[in-house]
Amino acid sequence: MNRYLMFIFLCLIVVRIVLADNIVMKDGTLLKGTITSASKDSVNIQTDAGLIILAKSEILSFVFTNSDYLFVNVENKIVCKITNKIDNDVIIATKEGVRILSNGSIDKVQRNIGGEITVFDLPETGPQFINQPSQSVWTGERKANIILRLQFGVHCASLDRWKSSFVITSGQESPSTGLMYGGEMGYDFGKTIQITLGYEGFSSQKVQIDNTSPTFSTRVFYSFLYGTIRAGDFLESTPALFLYGAFDLGSLKGTVTEDYSNSTSIEGIGNTLAFRIKGGGEYFFKDNWSTTAEIGYLIGKINQITLLGQTVPNYDLNFSGLSLIVAFSYHIPLQ
Repeated sequence: MNRYLMFIFLCLIVVRIVLADNIVMKDGTLLKGTITSASKDSVNIQTDAGLIILAKSEILSFVFTNSDYLFVNVENKIVCKITNKIDNDVIIATKEGVRILSNGSIDKVQRNIGGEITVFDLPETGPQFINQPSQSVWTGERKANIILRLQFGVHCASLDRWKSSFVITSGQESPSTGLMYGGEMGYDFGKTIQITLGYEGFSSQKVQIDNTSPTFSTRVFYSFLYGTIRAGDFLESTPALFLYGAFDLGSLKGTVTEDYSNSTSIEGIGNTLAFRIKGGGEYFFKDNWSTTAEIGYLIGKINQITLLGQTVPNYDLNFSGLSLIVAFSYHIPLQ
């Protein structure tokens, strides 16, 4: 039992030594303890001998055992020591000097436990100065943005009726997978919610070749005009990565066109209300630029097609299916 107590006691001594802050005086003296606060002209340090008040004019540098990480504009990391927070400004001490940052520009603050930082100027700390190990101090107020997004991908539409409407001489399966393209514009509320308006296009084609009849091709196309809401949060371990779930809702317009080798062309059109449930992640890789990867399932089946001025009720375009989307976005800060 005594051995365990001795081991714990030694561990506490080691931790106390490791976590101690250092003040290097101009005369070469080194003081160990915990810096508790600073005013305009003096610094308070708690040592084993008690509280000591030192004049700043006699101090060369401050060595903090636990530095702070400030993530500014998502991807920029500043190693510093947070000294004060006044209204909407955060005052920090770095190796280069004292800086004042807007709290709105700070995405996340983490304590780098055991990460040492030396500063040569310590401003007034105020009541917000927390010189102790802490995994996270606070999460900043992310800026609101205007989002401009360009996207493309692949959509695997069902198109069951369309696929079975014509006999392919070669016996090959009619394609139902096609390329998607489009864009979005909207508003990023800053931390957990994005609302955008978007446009998306999709096309697929099959060809009929028969010696006894003209060659013809059938093309299908949809245009999806929709609104999207995304809700999620940034990862604690990766502050530049935003994970979310999303919901699309809008108007789906489908077109089927039959082109014959004898220059004859027939076009059918239909509309429906469609929606898509999806999830994904957005990674901010440079300044205000981000890349997004999404997977979702679209529900949209047009039951009636208008062909040659007449409604064809027994012919449908079922665009329901899986969507894989990749996008690049630019965020325009509003603050």
